[in-house]
Amino acid sequence: MSDKFPRCKVTLKRGKKRAWSIIVNDSSPECLDSLKKISGDLGKHGNKYLSQRIETSDPAVAKVLKDLNLM
Repeated sequence: MSDKFPRCKVTLKRGKKRAWSIIVNDSSPECLDSLKKISGDLGKHGNKYLSQRIETSDPAVAKVLKDLNLM
């Protein structure tokens, strides 16, 4: 999925037990937009598939994640 957003280092991994892990390394507008799109896509599949393990080292990204209830 991350190849859809080349400017943004958002990686979305799906584990063996259908758990999603999102790693975000950038707080550019493109990245935050793609993060919202990804969270919307995950929301369509239901929270039972979303482990909500999200790693970020950027406070701006963390704020968006909290606003999206993903952190």
